[in-house]
Amino acid sequence: MRLLSIILIIMGIVFTIFGYLIYFKKNYKLINGFKNDLAKGGKNISYGKKSA
Repeated sequence: MRLLSIILIIMGIVFTIFGYLIYFKKNYKLINGFKNDLAKGGKNISYGKKSA
């Protein structure tokens, strides 16, 4: 049970960091395929903010 708690805490920290990088630092390359969809016109920057 202790191992599960440690794994969940680490995952929470990692997801928080990714959310911070995407939403506040506007590092949209962390979203899979976003750069290609943005170039095609399928998605826009507001989609990137919603994904975080």
